[in-house]
Amino acid sequence: MKPRSGPDRGRDHTQDRGIIVVHLFGHPCSMDAINALAKKYELFVIEDAAEAHGALYRDRMAGGLADAATFSFFGNKIITTGEGG
Repeated sequence: MKPRSGPDRGRDHTQDRGIIVVHLFGHPCSMDAINALAKKYELFVIEDAAEAHGALYRDRMAGGLADAATFSFFGNKIITTGEGG
């Protein structure tokens, strides 16, 4: 979903409870637009920041830009611990 398109496009969103955003390759998503959309529709925002350890968005760390965040140390991520999850 593009943040500008919003959830009004083509279906009933009354069952939606949140938005999960995925920061890829160290590049955080457009969190201002996503958080504004979430606020408008009273949705939670969860960040998947597994590939954005140490990344900044407007001087704020990825993983601290939403209601909740997840990180991972699996072998294909930026920082690994072998098979650590």
